[in-house]
Amino acid sequence: MCNTVLSTELVSKSFGGLAAVDNITLQFQKGCVHAIIGPNGAGKTTFINLLSGEQAATSGKIIFQGQDITYLPAHKVSQLGIGRSYQQTNIFPNFSCWKNIWLAAQSRQKSSMRFFKPASNYIEVSRSAKRALDLSGLAKFSEIPASEMSYGQQRQLEIAMLLAMQPRVLLLDEPIAGMSSSESIIVIELIKRLARDHCIVLIEHDMDAVFAVADILTVMNNGRILATGLPHEIKNNSEVVNAYLGEEGMEPISG
Repeated sequence: MCNTVLSTELVSKSFGGLAAVDNITLQFQKGCVHAIIGPNGAGKTTFINLLSGEQAATSGKIIFQGQDITYLPAHKVSQLGIGRSYQQTNIFPNFSCWKNIWLAAQSRQKSSMRFFKPASNYIEVSRSAKRALDLSGLAKFSEIPASEMSYGQQRQLEIAMLLAMQPRVLLLDEPIAGMSSSESIIVIELIKRLARDHCIVLIEHDMDAVFAVADILTVMNNGRILATGLPHEIKNNSEVVNAYLGEEGMEPISG
């Protein structure tokens, strides 16, 4: 059963006189992939920035597990358990796959002025990194430098780095963009596996991928919600088709 872990209440973000996000009320649940789609400039990435704490809302509330996080900075939001990926890969190319994941796990440890830290801290870091490595399907690439991994594998690595930080919510911003069809299939299956134990909020322009992985979709246009529903409901929504999906209900219209 899906339980709400993250929600927004009339959240807005304005830049001068422009409302990039306009009174968005949504609930995001554990065990579900909630895709946010819409034309370019619809406000999707700005909305994700509000959820991750990278930008502050102009008004409204963001609630995570009963706590108001509306105005918390990004590093605090991350520490609470909301992980975020970006449209561009954010990895250390000269480090091995394992080292990238280990460093991500280590970053979750509380900072200390002590030069020496308990060995148990590093044991737990390695355990977290190993879990993330296995869950992401990258175990056989453990010692390969990130720079030698394919683009699709690098995107998997970025997700693995998020997992090493033990998030409850994953905010994935176009994780499939630029991939080959075979790479897309691997990442789609990874997202499906992760959704069993996480709340996943997904921005993606590949409509085939969206309808293959999403449990629920929200369509944004001009900063507002145009529709929210199950995949078949969104495909058959005439307003959505006219504004975004196109005549066949699958291909996005550029905006």
